[in-house]
Amino acid sequence: MNHNDATAAQAITPTPTTSSGAVGLATPQAVAAALPHLMGFHPRESLICLWLRKHELLVVQRADLPDGTADDTYVSAYLQAATNIEADEALLVCVSRRTELGLKLVQRAGDQMNVRVRGGLVVSGNRVRAANSAGEWLWISTHDRQRAARIFGSKADAKPVRRTRGDVVREVDFDESSTRKDQDDSPQSHLGGLLRVLAGGDWSGEKPRRTIRDVGVTTQGRDLILWWCARAHIAQRQELLEALLAGLRATRPGRAAHLACAAAGAAWMSGDGVRANAALDRCLSEEPWHPLGRMLETAMAAALPPSAFSQMLSEFEPDVVGLVHQAGAAGVDEFTVPGYSPA
Repeated sequence: MNHNDATAAQAITPTPTTSSGAVGLATPQAVAAALPHLMGFHPRESLICLWLRKHELLVVQRADLPDGTADDTYVSAYLQAATNIEADEALLVCVSRRTELGLKLVQRAGDQMNVRVRGGLVVSGNRVRAANSAGEWLWISTHDRQRAARIFGSKADAKPVRRTRGDVVREVDFDESSTRKDQDDSPQSHLGGLLRVLAGGDWSGEKPRRTIRDVGVTTQGRDLILWWCARAHIAQRQELLEALLAGLRATRPGRAAHLACAAAGAAWMSGDGVRANAALDRCLSEEPWHPLGRMLETAMAAALPPSAFSQMLSEFEPDVVGLVHQAGAAGVDEFTVPGYSPA
């Protein structure tokens, strides 16, 4: 299976730092060391493109490398998925032990791009080089990796762990050890309780996570979660995503399509394309013709900006979609003022 992941990430500028506080990646070693933090896992045998606009990073795009040789068909399909990214520059990176293949792919992709290519790199193990005839191998030092971890790492990255895409996929798969012995597998549509949990803003405890899991497996619960995410701050979306992933691990196969769709939407609106793809894969594997899942798949494959989806959802009045009315709330502000942004 050929995965094509697109991820929005932190701002990157071509200079070490700027007055606005944006972070710069000025050397090939710095770019290579930052990739695991920008992607959320350590890429292997991957073609990666950093799409920029006005020197700021818009999207990190990744795809598995072809099994055979570099050809225009693969490169054209790769670039077609990025048609709707409104970038004015790009930086190509190929991570592979097959260095000759990496060099050819970066060069072919650069030739076909309709935006300015800032450069191309090939990463192999702890080495990186420019994808041109004059490129020399440079070592990615411990200092480079430590600096990238300080700049781009999160609190969850306090202990350095080598994560692969398989690790991300396991975050959304059913885990028998995550289920409770007294767990009720029948869907529960207590929207009022879910709305109060979302508004509370603390989803780390067992009780709020149980509510998110039990109501999120229903159609209405999924829609309420997505509507709330569209109005929340990005930090809140990321925190809620962790609760949704915990719910997926505790939900048996065959029942998780709606919850997985909610997790995919939350991840996508958080700029986490890797987890969005993993959650969407589970949604569509359990319900291949899931309407909202298919819509998300189309939007993500076309590289539409997540902001377009969140803006569309946030513009819906809750009484129009009937969610808050069914939840028994007299007014949405009564519950959501402490934990949401109308923007």
